[in-house]
Amino acid sequence: MVEQGREVGINVRMKIVDNFSLAYKRPFHMLNMSMSSEFSGDPYRPLWLDWGPFSSRTNAKHKTWVPSDKFLELGNKFAGAQDFSSRKSAYLELVAEWEDITPGMYLWRNVVSYGVRDDFNWDPGNSAVTIFDSMYIK
Repeated sequence: MVEQGREVGINVRMKIVDNFSLAYKRPFHMLNMSMSSEFSGDPYRPLWLDWGPFSSRTNAKHKTWVPSDKFLELGNKFAGAQDFSSRKSAYLELVAEWEDITPGMYLWRNVVSYGVRDDFNWDPGNSAVTIFDSMYIK
C-alpha cells in the first residue's frame, strides 16, 4: 500500500504496532483490521450494524467514531423499511451519508455468492449467509 500511494504521489508512512491499545492511540489514519463484515446480500449488517448506534465503533472504550444525527436518522429509516423499493431507497440515502462522513474506507469486503439447483438440497449452514437459504429461494 505504501508503494501504491507513492505511485500516485501520496507520501504514505506505515507504522506497525504491537497491540490495539497502541493502534487506537490518536491520531491514527488507517487500521489494518481482520474483522471484515460479510456482505451476504443485505446491507443491513455491514452498514447499519457495523456503523450504527449499537456497534462497537460507537460504544467501545476505544470507539473510533460518532455517527452524525443524519446518519442515525437515515439508519432508522433504513432499518424500518418493509418493502424492497423503500428499503433500497433508504439504503442509498444511508450509504451516501456514510460515504460523506466515514473515517475510513473498505479496501476489501468478503462477498458470499452461490447458486442453487432444484435437484440439489444444500444449505450453506448457520451463518449470516443463510439469509437467502431455501426458505427464500424457490
